[in-house]
Amino acid sequence: MSPKGLQHNFGVIYYAVRWASDSVQADLDAAYATDGANGLYLDGLFDLLEESDSLRLALAEGRFRQIKDPRFDAAPIEWARRWGYNLYYLKMWRADGALLPVRLIYAVNHQPSQQAVWVLGLMPRGDNYDEHSEFAKRIRRDYDDHGIPRWRAQ
Repeated sequence: MSPKGLQHNFGVIYYAVRWASDSVQADLDAAYATDGANGLYLDGLFDLLEESDSLRLALAEGRFRQIKDPRFDAAPIEWARRWGYNLYYLKMWRADGALLPVRLIYAVNHQPSQQAVWVLGLMPRGDNYDEHSEFAKRIRRDYDDHGIPRWRAQ
């Protein structure tokens, strides 16, 4: 799907969705193995992300805090900002009110002609945003390998 373009106060913005596909697929497979309902929810969210220009723009602009329907909460990952990474988490609740046991971790590339929301992985809730965890190391490696720019010098 090619984005239709979104009006913004300084012109038309295009945010594609990009995937660290092997990593995200392994995380999704693990979610299905743990709880099929969570896997189905995440598959639906991924479809919505592919289809919804407004959702991608909201994620890219960091405007997705405490949305009630569907219930989401997003914010920057604090340790990532200190390292110069433009990383965010998306906390999600299913329609039945259950909090998903994973957080969607994504990056945003704001460079013209490369504007994208990068889906990098599904962090287990028990990881607790530990910047030294294996998951955090994988996310930083994928971020850099995909050429997503950091927002300040390293």
